[in-house]
Amino acid sequence: MPRKTLDIAVIDLMQSIGLLVRRVRAAARSHELSLTEASVMERLAKHGPATTADLARAEAMKPQSMPTHTGIVSKKFSRASVRRTRLTVS
Repeated sequence: MPRKTLDIAVIDLMQSIGLLVRRVRAAARSHELSLTEASVMERLAKHGPATTADLARAEAMKPQSMPTHTGIVSKKFSRASVRRTRLTVS
């Protein structure tokens, strides 16, 4: 592929990604959940209960940053350790 064609393709791709990001952010603002919250909810629905640490690792976040305040997520204490909780979709 000639250099000029490659440059044009890269620019087109960057513009398309920028447009997609703006559309996703706009859609997220119109809903109650953030993108992270929606991603966590989807992960819990697909893969079942998980600890905050497991979810944070999957989302490349710190456990303290995980959104656990949504009303559709419930916490259950682990039988192995009282300090460890598992989140599930209510």
